[in-house]
Amino acid sequence: GEEANELRAEASDSEAEAMEWAARIEQIDTQLTQHVALEFEMKNLKSQIREAEKRKDDLIAAARTKITEAEAKKLILARFKRLLTDQFDGYLRQYQRAFVGAIENLWSKYAVTTKQILAERDQEAAQLDEFLKELGYE
Repeated sequence: GEEANELRAEASDSEAEAMEWAARIEQIDTQLTQHVALEFEMKNLKSQIREAEKRKDDLIAAARTKITEAEAKKLILARFKRLLTDQFDGYLRQYQRAFVGAIENLWSKYAVTTKQILAERDQEAAQLDEFLKELGYE
């Protein structure tokens, strides 16, 4: 009896372990299937990239036969000018932002309104009148 119970328990443990292994194998098979599908997709994409690059090279070669050296030089210079202009405009905008920021900073620090100047003048004049009264000049 007891030996049979032990064998049943051992068989039950083995069965549970076998089910765990079966689930793990199924999980690995699923991952492997996904991996193979992704690998296939990657090969197709690489092939498409190679085809696109070949088409681009063919188009460039065809364009070279249709364009003169002078036209090519003109196009290259126009493109270079556009790149330089764009870069210069970027630097200019950056400088303008820094300049405006510096001016705004100075304005916030040192800006004085006319009312403030007149109020300070009146306050100083009143203080001067007080001093003159104390000294007996009024």
